[in-house]
Amino acid sequence: MNDMPGIVRLNDKCTGHSCYPPRLCITASTDVFVDSKAVHREQDKWAMHACPNTPPHDGLLAKGSSTVYANGKAIARIGDPVSCGSKTRDGSQTVFAG
Repeated sequence: MNDMPGIVRLNDKCTGHSCYPPRLCITASTDVFVDSKAVHREQDKWAMHACPNTPPHDGLLAKGSSTVYANGKAIARIGDPVSCGSKTRDGSQTVFAG
């Protein structure tokens, strides 16, 4: 069993928060891939999401790995925080990072 979390890739989802639903990460590396999908990194964007009667917002990956980087940016792993209060939810089941 692997204790390290899977790497998050383009179009993987976050957990959502409060009444805000899960949404996709929408930017990633242009030349680093895991499972044939671009690697999501610190400061890469998440799509807009909204709740009824509240303003929508987007987000950025707030913090990634302290040891693994792609293009000089920390890579995202399952469980890493998104700037709005969500956490990354989906990611690779075959490639992991500490």
